[in-house]
Amino acid sequence: MNTTNLACALVLWCSPLLAQVANDECVGAIPVGNGVFGPFDNFGATTSAPAWPIPASQDVWFSYSAGTTGLLTVDTCGSGLDTVIQVFDGYCGALTSLGFNDDGCPSGAGSRVTVSVAPGPCWIRVGGFGTGPASSGSFNLAVSGPLGFGAMATNTMLGRGCGDVDASVYEPYLAAGFDLNNTTLRWQPGAGNYRFEVIAGANIVPPTAAATTVAGSPTNQQQFVLPTPLPTPFGPVTTLNVTTFGQLELGTAALPAASDQPSPAALLAWPRAVFACWHDWNPALPGSGPVTFEVLGGVAYATWNGVMPLQPLAWAPSTFQFQLDLATGEVRLVLASLALSTHPGMVPLVVGFSPAGPDADPGATDLSAWTGSLQLGPDRPGLVLVAANRPVVGTTWSLQANQLPASGVLGVQVFGLGDPGFDDLTALGLPRCGLRATLDAVVSWPASGPTQAASLPIPNTLTILGLDVFTTAALWTVPAENPFGAFTTNGLRGRVGSF
Repeated sequence: MNTTNLACALVLWCSPLLAQVANDECVGAIPVGNGVFGPFDNFGATTSAPAWPIPASQDVWFSYSAGTTGLLTVDTCGSGLDTVIQVFDGYCGALTSLGFNDDGCPSGAGSRVTVSVAPGPCWIRVGGFGTGPASSGSFNLAVSGPLGFGAMATNTMLGRGCGDVDASVYEPYLAAGFDLNNTTLRWQPGAGNYRFEVIAGANIVPPTAAATTVAGSPTNQQQFVLPTPLPTPFGPVTTLNVTTFGQLELGTAALPAASDQPSPAALLAWPRAVFACWHDWNPALPGSGPVTFEVLGGVAYATWNGVMPLQPLAWAPSTFQFQLDLATGEVRLVLASLALSTHPGMVPLVVGFSPAGPDADPGATDLSAWTGSLQLGPDRPGLVLVAANRPVVGTTWSLQANQLPASGVLGVQVFGLGDPGFDDLTALGLPRCGLRATLDAVVSWPASGPTQAASLPIPNTLTILGLDVFTTAALWTVPAENPFGAFTTNGLRGRVGSF
C-alpha cells in the first residue's frame, strides 16, 4: 500500500466496502459543536465495539472538540427513539468511557449524560435501547460544553531510535541485587574500540605464590611494565596501572592516588582508558584476601581474591579477576562471586569500560540481560525521526529522518493506523531497535546522506479529526552492523486535527 492508498483508508469513503451509514463507526464520526443537531437516524447501523454497558444496538457516532476542561452535556430529549448515550475520550481503537445514560431526560425515552472532559476530541455514541426493530429510529442531539475552535493536531515521539554507537559500556549497582556472579565480560580489540560481550561462567586462574601484591595506602595503586606490548584499539600499551579499588588502566596512572569514589560520571571522565569493577575494596582489613598481579603464559592477571570492602559487616568477601591476553589484546573481567547488600552510606559498584575521557554518557546497560555482541565507539548518535509540522486536515504531514549513518544504502518509511509497541527487537536481530507503526503503508527510498524527507497527505475531511497515524523509518546498512542488517528510528504518533 502506498501513501495515497493510506490516505484513502483514513477517510473510509474511498473503500468500496464502506458501510451505508457514514458514521456507523468511530472513525466516521460526524463533528458537532454546541447546539441542537439533527434529525439523525440509525437505520442500517451496526453495533460497534466496545460493548455497551446495557443492552443496546445500531449505534452511530459523533465527535466533539473540547477547548478547555469542563462539563459536556449531551442529550436526545424529546426524540421518538428510545436511546442510550455513551461518551468517550482517547482515540478510535483505544477509547476510554467517560460515562453513559439511558432514560435520563425528564420525560420520554431520551437520554442525557454529563461528563467531565479535558481539552481534545471526545466521541459520542448514540444507540437504540435493546435489539430489533424498536431499536432504530430518528433523534435530535443537543450538545453543551467547553467547545474549542476545532481539534488541535499533535505529534508525539514514541520510543527511541537505534543505530547509535557508544564508546563506553557500564552498569552501576547501588544496593542488593548484583546479578553478574559466575559471569565473564569480554572485550575484543578492533578498529577504533572494543567489541563487547557477556559470557556465562567464570574461570578464575588462581594466583601463584610469585604473584605481586598490589600496593595499598597511601596511593592504592601500582604500575606494571608488561613483558610484551598489549595490542589495544588505541595503540600498543606497555604499562598497566592496577588500583586496589578495582580499576585497570591502560598506561600509567592517571591520578597521584587511586579514587575510592566510583560513579558512572567519574568512569566516563577518566583520563585513561579504564576497565572497572570499581568499589571501595579494602584488602588491608583483617580477614581480607589480597589484590595481586602477575603474568603467566602470555596472559596478565589482576586478581581480587576474597577481598573485603570498606563496610565488612555488610558485605562478604568478593573474588574477581582481570585477564589480558598479551598476544590478542583480549580483556576479560571474570566475576566469580561478589556479595553485595544494602548498607547505609555505601558507595556504589560500577562495572564496565570507558576510553580516555571525557566520554558521552550512553546510559547504563543491563549487562546480565545483554545477548550478542556490542561494537563500541567512536560515539555516534542513533537515528531520529522528527515532524516538521502537525497532521492537519487538508495539508501534508512532513517528516524527516536524521542522523543516518554513512553506511546506509536503502531506507523505508512505514505508516500505519496502529502502534505495535515494540521497543526492542533483539529477537529479530535488531538489538535496542523498535517498531512503532503497523505496516499499512511502506515507502522505500535510496539512502543518500545523513537526512531523508518523507510525507503523508492528510485528507481534507473533518471525519478523521482525532485519528492517530503512526510512522517510523528503517535503514539498511552495508556492511551490516547487526544480524538483521538495519536500524530503525523512533516512532511518531500524529493525531489528526483541524489546526
